[in-house]
Amino acid sequence: MDKIAYADAHLGGYRQIRSREERIAMVRSYYSGESWIAEGAYFQWLGGSFKYADLIIVLRVPADIRERNLGNRHAGNEDPEVLSRLCRASHEFDALLDSRVETFLRPYQSKVKVFSSPRRVFKYFRRLPSGS
Repeated sequence: MDKIAYADAHLGGYRQIRSREERIAMVRSYYSGESWIAEGAYFQWLGGSFKYADLIIVLRVPADIRERNLGNRHAGNEDPEVLSRLCRASHEFDALLDSRVETFLRPYQSKVKVFSSPRRVFKYFRRLPSGS
């Protein structure tokens, strides 16, 4: 979803934010396919896709682990401000998740599964029968 949110994401820039209209059009095109996965903290403009989802996974990874992952992912970026901005946004998302996202997801509660780590997500999917 970063590539939909930022026109320069493929370059590691994360500075050229696409317009809301452009993001929504790209998301509509993306989720019109037979199968898709949307990830990230972009719930405001992904909301239209939730009604089409078979499953909505909320991954509540602790902030220190997310920050370490961001550091590893963006280690080669020449601009330290990019990493700093992404870490701030990650921390701000915790408050947003608690205050707005859970309310936003309430109509889809029967589809929502909350996990505290990627390992728990993998275990969940391993238990599903093939083709589910």
